[in-house]
Formats: sequence, structure tokens, C-alpha cells
Amino acid sequence: MNRRTFITSTGATTMFLTGCLSGNNEANSSNDTAGSSGGQSINSHPAASNLAAQPRLGDLDESQHTIIAFKDPSCPRCRAFKESTVPEIKRQLIDPNKGAYILRNYPVVYPWGEPASQALEATLERSETAHWKLQNYYYDMQRDLSTENVHGKTQTFLESNTEVTASAVIADVKSDACSDAVTADINAAERADLDGTTPSILLFRNGQYVTTAAGSISYDVIATALGEN
Repeated sequence: MNRRTFITSTGATTMFLTGCLSGNNEANSSNDTAGSSGGQSINSHPAASNLAAQPRLGDLDESQHTIIAFKDPSCPRCRAFKESTVPEIKRQLIDPNKGAYILRNYPVVYPWGEPASQALEATLERSETAHWKLQNYYYDMQRDLSTENVHGKTQTFLESNTEVTASAVIADVKSDACSDAVTADINAAERADLDGTTPSILLFRNGQYVTTAAGSISYDVIATALGEN
């Protein structure tokens, strides 16, 4: 399922807060900013390649705001971001039709995040609604998931809670049918210099790059960067 492409990266202004780092669950305590390239067009930014193929809330419109979130289903900080900040993004930006919130997979924390990301891709190919349900399930069940049980628990959840053919999703995961899609997301993250930190979000206003924020990201940080305060 090679439905994604990626392009060359430039630098980015980055705000690091507390987040999950590649290969572990240690906190990134840096609060530095570096490397300004504000104003880069969304059409040429590596994180924004092939946006129409990504799961999203809201409508893609370059005259409005665009939030691109790189997340890992195994990352506790991504779960916290989903629970505390995404509802505010939806209430204050998506519902008033001020922008779009777009997800990309960046499995860098625990090993089960990789097959889970492939399952999300395989599910998305069949149903975006089922994809959102599966993503929420992974966050809710993080403490109970592992590389040993993620296939079985994913299949059971999909069978019980969605209309997709769960066995076909798992067959795609086991055959690496969705590895190209996950790899494209990872490459986009690396070319955007995200440094293995999740969640990482890139903010665009009026089709132009504003900044990147990573880790414990409140809605106030997003609103301030996008000029919504």
C-alpha cells in the first residue's frame, strides 16, 4: 500500500516540551528553540507530503490553519495529547471550520507501535471511521499491549467494534503490506527533523509553516502560534 510520498526537508523552528523519545519512555526536558524557517509553503514542506491520503479532522484549506501531528500509538504522551488537547483543537478550530487536524504515524517508542501503525494503515485503507476507533483503542489499552498480543487484540477489537474484515487487516500487517505507508511517514518525520520525539506537531497558517512543537503540547501553545489567542 504505497500511497504516500515524501520530499526534501529544510530546517524548522521547534518548541520541545516533555515528550516520548525514540526507543523508550524517557521525558525530553529541553525547552530550546532552534533553526527558524517560518514561512515555508505547506506545498513544499516534507511533513506535508500527500496530505489528502492522511486521516484528518476538518477540511484541507490552505487559507486556514493546518495541524500535522506525528504520533505513536504506544506513546503515553500521545495518549495525553489525544485526551487533553485534541478535543480543544476540535472544539475551537475544527468545528468552527477554521482548519484541519491531520495524523501521521511515527512509531519510535515501544516495539508494538510498529505493527499497530501498520494495522492503522491497513484499517484506514478500508474505513477512516474504523481507523479512528482503532487509534483510540490503542491509546486506551496501551498498558495491556505488547508485540506478542497486538495482532490478536487488534483483530478482536476490529471484529467486535467495526465493519472492516479484521482478518484481512491482520493479514496485511503480517505480510508487511502497509510497511511502505508507515515508512513514508517515518521518512517525512526524519526529513522534518523531528528527532524521534512524539507527539510532534507542525503548525501552518494560511498555507505557510509557522513552527513545530513536541511533547506535552497544550492547546494554548497551538492557539498562540496560530494567532488564535
